[in-house]
Amino acid sequence: MRKKKEQKTEIKLIHELVAITLLGIGALLLLALISFEPDDVPLFAAQSGGKIDNFIGPAGAWIAGGLVLLFGVAAYLVPLVMILGGVGLIFAIRVDYRMKLLWFSLIIVCGAGLLQLLDGVVRPIEGVDWPGGIVGYGVHDKFLASIIGRAGSAIVLSLIYASSLILLFEVRPIELVRRSWKFAVKWYEEREKRRFEEADPLERLELKQKQIEKERKKLERKLTRKARKDEDDEFPEEPVARAIPEEESANEAPIRPEPKVIDTMASREEPGEVSIAAEPEEELNTGVGQSKSRATQTKGGGSSEKDFVVSEDRPIIKDYEMPEIELLEANTNKGGGGMDEDELKSQQQLLVDTLKQFGIEVEPGDITKGATITRYEVYPAPGVRVERIAKMNKDIARAMRAESINILAPIPGKDTVGIEVGNADKAMIVLRDLFETDAWRRSKSKIPLALGKDVYGKVLIADLAEMPHLLIGGSTGSGKSVCINSILMSFLYKFSPDDLR
Repeated sequence: MRKKKEQKTEIKLIHELVAITLLGIGALLLLALISFEPDDVPLFAAQSGGKIDNFIGPAGAWIAGGLVLLFGVAAYLVPLVMILGGVGLIFAIRVDYRMKLLWFSLIIVCGAGLLQLLDGVVRPIEGVDWPGGIVGYGVHDKFLASIIGRAGSAIVLSLIYASSLILLFEVRPIELVRRSWKFAVKWYEEREKRRFEEADPLERLELKQKQIEKERKKLERKLTRKARKDEDDEFPEEPVARAIPEEESANEAPIRPEPKVIDTMASREEPGEVSIAAEPEEELNTGVGQSKSRATQTKGGGSSEKDFVVSEDRPIIKDYEMPEIELLEANTNKGGGGMDEDELKSQQQLLVDTLKQFGIEVEPGDITKGATITRYEVYPAPGVRVERIAKMNKDIARAMRAESINILAPIPGKDTVGIEVGNADKAMIVLRDLFETDAWRRSKSKIPLALGKDVYGKVLIADLAEMPHLLIGGSTGSGKSVCINSILMSFLYKFSPDDLR
C-alpha cells in the first residue's frame, strides 16, 4: 500500500513538472508571436539585421518566423493549446503522452488546413502568401481539395479537428453544453432572486403572481404529456368504438354497492383467526392433552406417571399453576387514533381526483381502516386497465403525502383496485390482546405461536409443529427480539414445565 502511494506521488510530480514546462514554453511562444515582425528575420525581408523588437529576442523572432511560415495564422494555436494542455495536465491522473502529442499535432495541422480553406476571408500574416502557411496549403489545396473537393476537405478537416480537441482535453461537448446551460439557468435564477429582494411590496406581489402562473402552466403541460404517454403505452392501437344506444348503455351500467367505511379496530369483537400454518383436525389443545400419556424418567431408570388436575379455567399440575393473564400489560390504546370517517372519505376523493388528472376514470369503493394501514378501494371505469393504475404509485403517494403505498391491482376475489396507505397514527397491539381472544383459546394447533395481528386486525396464530423450519430475520429495530419473546410467552402460557421439557 505504501509503495503504491509513493508511485502515485511520483507520477503526480511528473505531471506537474510537465505541466509547468508546457505553460512556460506556451507563454514564451505566445509572446514571440504577438511581437513578431517580418523585418526581424531574413526569411521575410531582403535586408535585416537592424534592431529586433521581439519580446523574446532573436531566438523568439526566428522561432515565431518558422511557425508563421509553416502554419500561417494557425501558428497562434500552438501556444494556446500548450497553455490549455498544461492547465489540464495539473488535474490529470493518468496521461498517455504519445497519444496527447498525436492529438496536438492533428489540431495544429487541421487548424492550418481550415484556415487555408478560408483563403480570401482570413487575411494572411504579412510576408506569408497563405493564411494556413505551407502546411495548410499542402494539406488543403494540394491534397484533400484535389481529391474530394473543397466541401469534402472542409468536412474531413472539421471532423478530425473536433475529435482531436475532445481527445486532447477529454471534454465531452454535450456535457459542456449541459453544464453551460445549468450555469446560465442558475445565473438567471439568482438574478431574479436579487430582483425580487430589491423590489417594493407591490412589485413583489406581481412577480410572485407571474411565477405562480408560470409554474401552473408548466405543471399542466407536464401532466398532459404524461397522460398522453400513458395512453400511447397502454393502447398502441385504439379499436374503433361502437356506437351504443343510450338505452342499452344505461341498462349495461354496473350497479355499484354503496361505499362504506370499515374500521377493524373500532370493535373488540375479534374478526377471526388467520392461521399461517396448516392445522390438523384434532381435539382442542388445552395445554395438558399431550402430557397425560407422557412418562418422565426417574433417577433409578424407572418411570412414574404425573398426576394432572384440570380445572375449568386453566390446567393445574400438582402445585404448578399457569401464569395469570393479569401479569401481562394491558392495552391502553386499543383502537388507535387516526382519521375519522369524513377524513377518510376526503382522502379517497383526493385519490379519485388524482387519477382523473391522468385520464383514469374511477369510482370510490369501500374503505378499510386497519391497525397500521388503510385500504382505499376504487372501481375502474369500463375500458380502463388496472396496469395503468399500478404504475401510478409514486404520483398517488405524492398526492396523499404518504412515504410509500402498496397497490393491489386488482384485489383478489373482487373487481376493485386497492390502494394501501400507512396510517400516521398506528394502533398499539400487546400480547395480552392475543391471549384474550377466542382465536388463541380455541386454536387447534399442536404448538401455537401468537405472532400478532395483520394489517387489518386479524389475529395471526402459527403452528410450530407444522413448520419444517423457522427463521427469524430482519434489520435492526424491525422486531426480531419482540417476536422471539412472543414465542417464548406463547409456550409459557400454553404448556406446563413438564410439557416444555
